[in-house]
Amino acid sequence: MQHKKILNEYKRNAINTASQGELIIMLYEGAINAINEAEKKMHYSSYDIVNRQIKKAVNIIDELRASLDKKKGGDIAERLESIYIYMNEQLINANMDKNIEPLKEIRDLLNQLLSAWKEIVGSGAGKNAAADNKNKKADLNSGFSITG
Repeated sequence: MQHKKILNEYKRNAINTASQGELIIMLYEGAINAINEAEKKMHYSSYDIVNRQIKKAVNIIDELRASLDKKKGGDIAERLESIYIYMNEQLINANMDKNIEPLKEIRDLLNQLLSAWKEIVGSGAGKNAAADNKNKKADLNSGFSITG
């Protein structure tokens, strides 16, 4: 029990001290992990866990979509929104049909976006978000704005 408490505190601190770019990376990784878990459990017909993990991925993608700043992000934000809508439709279909293939496709798309964000953050473009980190308000000039 103590180990879980320490781990939760570590996660909370990581989130509270992360830049906007790092938070977006965490969201992508969370969605990918949920999809991986759903795929594993689908092989064993553990559909209650599959459902829970797909819902988790859908909720994370909804959060990514809600964080888009269409004024600043323009065409990029619009395209990302379309991608997020498509991803959630495919995840819902995968859940209803108990089909692994859409999970693989969405995981691949998320991995591509994750790689791009890691490059952005690694290049220093995401570092400017740390200045306003306390309130989680930041701008990477990419169409994202995380508030909380």
